[in-house]
Amino acid sequence: MSSFGINQRSFAEIFSTMNTDENFKSLVLGGLVLLASFTIFGKKRRKIKHSWPKVPDTLPFLGNRFYGGVTNIVNVFENWASLYGAKSGIFECKVFTQKLFVLCNDERMSELESYRPFDVTRRDKVNNIIRGLGADGLFAAEGDVWRADRKLFGPAMNRKNVRDGE
Repeated sequence: MSSFGINQRSFAEIFSTMNTDENFKSLVLGGLVLLASFTIFGKKRRKIKHSWPKVPDTLPFLGNRFYGGVTNIVNVFENWASLYGAKSGIFECKVFTQKLFVLCNDERMSELESYRPFDVTRRDKVNNIIRGLGADGLFAAEGDVWRADRKLFGPAMNRKNVRDGE
């Protein structure tokens, strides 16, 4: 049976007529061509240069080690903050497959807050959970909803109007 002037045969028929060495060579050659095309034409990731330190000793799939176990996690993060975050106010670590950026000082936190709630937002999964619990009010709002609520509640929540601990 021919279509467009090409004799159509199944792969099994084609490979059965070749000897084993030719089959192996053609498979290897085809694999190399695929690998080369993925390498050349594949999407290239940009490596972002950053100025904050990373916690060393990252294990594949497990992330950074918590010396003393998970029960000691608060002490581990405080130790990392003093070792890696004291200078820049931020450090990077991995917990399992999640990359975490830990802020260690008020200046970095204020810098991050200046981008909320438009450029820096919660993940969609967290927003769905909040909505599912029915807690999507004033303190969980983001974007345009937050902007409208802010005009209403902003003056009452101003630091000058809220006394510490009262």
